[in-house]
Amino acid sequence: MSSADRINAVPISGPLLEAALKILAALPAHLYARPVAQALALQAYAREAGFEDEAASAALHARVTALAKWTGAHDPGRQSDPGSVVEAAARFSLAETEAGIGFKPGGLCWGSLFGYCPVITAAQHLSVHSTLYHFMTSA
Repeated sequence: MSSADRINAVPISGPLLEAALKILAALPAHLYARPVAQALALQAYAREAGFEDEAASAALHARVTALAKWTGAHDPGRQSDPGSVVEAAARFSLAETEAGIGFKPGGLCWGSLFGYCPVITAAQHLSVHSTLYHFMTSA
């Protein structure tokens, strides 16, 4: 089983992903930009949320990363419906791309930007940390 398959096998809901985003956004600035600090925070959250699967925190981190990349590439002005995009990011399959983890290419529609489609399009490579910060602070 590939790492993407293992991550996709972990059931993540929109509310769980949204909580993970808030946890990361609450990290102090000196920790926020450190992937190890993010991973530790998400490991603690996964335990608190009752996940028994070791891959749960990795799945959360991968989805946060893919969402940050996608947001920076496809919705930098934050015109989308945040709840719909987070829900889609929680459910849409991830894949290993040239730029690292991201959403599988060929998403079904752009409608998730505005709340009427349950999936989102492919992610592009951008800075995860600055994009995630922008995503959380401009909502």
